[in-house]
Amino acid sequence: MSVIVYGPQGCGKSANAEVITDHFALSSWIDNWTPGMPMPPNALLLTQAYGIPGALHYFDVMREIDRERMREVAALLYRLAELIAPDSVPGCDGLSMEAQKRLSRSLFAGADRPEPRGDEG
Repeated sequence: MSVIVYGPQGCGKSANAEVITDHFALSSWIDNWTPGMPMPPNALLLTQAYGIPGALHYFDVMREIDRERMREVAALLYRLAELIAPDSVPGCDGLSMEAQKRLSRSLFAGADRPEPRGDEG
């Protein structure tokens, strides 16, 4: 399976190609791919072309990667707080799933706000 990611020139597709490739567990990436070019298997295809069925917008992909990173950082910070001062961390003996969701929502309030897209007409 290949993944097509589109976005305007200069938005960061090439600069973040390795990060995106790792996110989707792909083996390679091709910059400046255009419809009609071969689609190698298990590759990230970066393009400026819009309207390709199944293609993902660069900003949406990076927002999801950022969310994943925030979840990982929050978990690490919580674990660190448990190690440093276990008595000061509420529910140190284990948070319920609902408490974890509330904590996550409060830590990352606004993380789902849509980015403006001035590149699409």
